[in-house]
Amino acid sequence: MTAVIAMRQSSPSKVIHVATDTLAVAPDGQRHLVPKTYTIPHAKAALVIMGTSDAAIGVLEAMSKGADTFDALAGNLVSAMRFVTAPHIGIDP
Repeated sequence: MTAVIAMRQSSPSKVIHVATDTLAVAPDGQRHLVPKTYTIPHAKAALVIMGTSDAAIGVLEAMSKGADTFDALAGNLVSAMRFVTAPHIGIDP
């Protein structure tokens, strides 16, 4: 289970603070500390992952291609998820 806390600060400047836990449990039961928040400064965005960290990097890379705004990132989400999950479910992305 991942804990995600997002806080909006409106004064003196508009800022979003994102905090997550870093605990991940491997399939063999071993516990690891991993990053779950990835910042995308050029699009003024952050991606918080709840799932495998390997998938996180793939989603982040696929979402970021050609995206320079938050709306462009959000527009790439569905295709990014298809790209990352397709090899595991046997379909062509």
